Amino acid sequence: MTGNMLMFWESVIEGLLLLLDWHVLVGMATACIICVLHPILTTAIAGEGKSGTRIGTGFFMFLFGGLFFQALAISAFVLLCLPTLIGSGGFTPLNILAPMLWPVLKAGLAAMFVVVILSLIPVLGSFITNTPGVAIFLQGILILRPLSYSIFYIATDGNKLPVSAFPSFIHSLAYLGISILFCLAGSILIFLVSSAIGKRRDSVSALLGPDYAQPSTASMFVGMTIGPIAGTIPLLMYGRFIGLSIQVLMPSLGLQVLSGQLA
Repeated sequence: MTGNMLMFWESVIEGLLLLLDWHVLVGMATACIICVLHPILTTAIAGEGKSGTRIGTGFFMFLFGGLFFQALAISAFVLLCLPTLIGSGGFTPLNILAPMLWPVLKAGLAAMFVVVILSLIPVLGSFITNTPGVAIFLQGILILRPLSYSIFYIATDGNKLPVSAFPSFIHSLAYLGISILFCLAGSILIFLVSSAIGKRRDSVSALLGPDYAQPSTASMFVGMTIGPIAGTIPLLMYGRFIGLSIQVLMPSLGLQVLSGQLA
């Protein structure tokens, strides 16, 4: 129990430190851009017309498009940053990026359907859909776990990665809670800065009229990226727990095996 707790806190620290890694920042930015495409495309498809087809398609995109784009976003993040998540760092090498593309996307789509089913369960569904980052984090786990099993199996000539190498349910909830706290702190900071800037715009907005007193594009973009960021931060911690577990299981080889398999 003590060893798991120490590994948990070590994974939290290492996961947060990965936020300073430019590879991770590029991966997170990619995930955020993919998620932001959802409202943009939904608005473009629905438009302002009264066509039944456009309205129906827009409504379908509104209901299910979010999870689809989240699945694409977290799949892209895991695909790009897998060595950083469970290995020694860097992007996934180009020579194995293409072979991994379909398995990762397939796992992402399967994870999307699992999250859709879970979202229909009372209470649990509300928690998943209303808490920032939960759906993306769940999809990330459902993608990362089978990939970790497969890579470890290949790298060790048939050895299976034990279940104990993965964070427990309680640890995963703790990762999510820490991530939400960080995102809330960041949102408050952004709100304070935006309020300070907004005070300078109030006089101009009053002269131009209420139609011009709209939220800035920057604040709207920040709002749309809270979910992806809140979902990828706990996944960093989750991945580091797996990496640390592999080091414990294979002290003589450690992350070199995993990194060598990805190199």
